[in-house]
Amino acid sequence: MEHDAPAHPDRAGAGGVPSEHAATLHQRPGGYFKALAYVISTTAVIAIRSGSENITMKEIDAATAQLGP
Repeated sequence: MEHDAPAHPDRAGAGGVPSEHAATLHQRPGGYFKALAYVISTTAVIAIRSGSENITMKEIDAATAQLGP
């Protein structure tokens, strides 16, 4: 079962990103800050456009797929 975490800062980790996804968000862009910022902002846009406004692994996967190899 996938855990949905609200993107709202009051119900999430620092900066509104769910804390349970912190390790994934660090690993996927290889630790590069610019790529991390891209993934976080893209993930948030995907969540907003989907109407769920939740950051889940589905949104993170979609955002990191855009980074390329």
